[in-house]
Amino acid sequence: DDTPAETQSAKDKGKGIFVEDPKPMKKKYQIAMDTEYARKLQEEEEYLAQAKDAQATDVKPKDAPAKRIQYIRRYHGYKKKPQSESEARKNMIAYLKNT
Repeated sequence: DDTPAETQSAKDKGKGIFVEDPKPMKKKYQIAMDTEYARKLQEEEEYLAQAKDAQATDVKPKDAPAKRIQYIRRYHGYKKKPQSESEARKNMIAYLKNT
């Protein structure tokens, strides 16, 4: 039943590109890399926290006049419900006129 084509299999001759496995890092070097990564991560988190604080202090309804607060609330109310394209355009024009 077996034909010679079925019984033969392709044999790996080892002529492919040789790829070395990466050497494991020394513990001292790994610790240094970990501390540097932790420092960069900490700096990034601090930067994001400062940006968030700055953004929160920029928009305070207490500082805005009562008229603006009304329009801002109306605008956010419009954003919550889905609108048609023409409704969105009309509402945005009204918002921009009143600010």
